[in-house]
Amino acid sequence: GGIYINGASPTFNNCIIRDNEVYHYGNNSQPYGGGIYINNSSSTFTNCSIINNKTHGHVNNSSNEDTHSYGGGVYITSSSSSITMDDCLISGNWNYGYDQHYANGSRAYMRGAGIYLANGTLNLTNSELSNNFMSGDGEERTYDGSGIYVSAGTANIENVTIAYNQAAQGI
Repeated sequence: GGIYINGASPTFNNCIIRDNEVYHYGNNSQPYGGGIYINNSSSTFTNCSIINNKTHGHVNNSSNEDTHSYGGGVYITSSSSSITMDDCLISGNWNYGYDQHYANGSRAYMRGAGIYLANGTLNLTNSELSNNFMSGDGEERTYDGSGIYVSAGTANIENVTIAYNQAAQGI
């Protein structure tokens, strides 16, 4: 992916994070955070564009092993993470999953093409979350939260346009 943050808290101003990809081909693959992967951080993003990033997962197994393609734009984890995004554009990010096996034993999960919040706190203000999408091929596929998917933690969203996200619910 574009940026990997682990146990640090950088500040980003007027940045463009674009055209990055995380690809995993394997059983129980976890391609997370195509644009930005954040763990245990208190980072701040101001006037940043996170655009056209991708997660791509591929699985070929009949033993209940899956691929989890999460957070095409941004993936946030750790209960101690507290991320602030103000005046940001999160757009055109993509989660793709391919379940190659046709015996119903595996599945491709695509969640949170714009933002996936696994844990922690997200403060998203004065921003746009748009045109994020998910797609997949193969036998078994699940799509959830094209704009933002909150698995755990707290998402504080204020004055944010969430529009034109495709393949699953916006939030």
